[in-house]
Amino acid sequence: MTTRPFLFLFAFMLSGIFADTAFSKIGETKATMIQVFGTPTDTTAEGFKVFKQGHLTIHAHFTEGNCDNIVYIAADNAPFDANITSEILAYESNGAAWIVSEKSTSDFTMWSTVKNKLHAALYTHSKLSIFTDAFLKSRMSKQGN
Repeated sequence: MTTRPFLFLFAFMLSGIFADTAFSKIGETKATMIQVFGTPTDTTAEGFKVFKQGHLTIHAHFTEGNCDNIVYIAADNAPFDANITSEILAYESNGAAWIVSEKSTSDFTMWSTVKNKLHAALYTHSKLSIFTDAFLKSRMSKQGN
């Protein structure tokens, strides 16, 4: 019984931190992402549209009009809470299971969905990238891998 007030307080604190944060999904169009995040504030040299949402900066890459890579970056390089990371991954995969890669380290965690349709990487605990298999293969071919 004594854990319930603590859990409620913890959930309330997390909701306050991310209450003003919306998420978007891989595969959505640029127009849909603008509805979710507002007008992009910038475009990177690699073509990512940059959005600001609450305590996050979001970079979204589009191929043929659909998002194939979305990167959530925490303000001030604050680490993502494991619950928030899990929430974003579940949202992106519609609840499909993620498998942790054996290549993961203490500063880098990589996941793939069971059918390898989506991949995710958490860099230095403050930058979470979700990307399609096609985006991954495209980047690897550009790097000559």
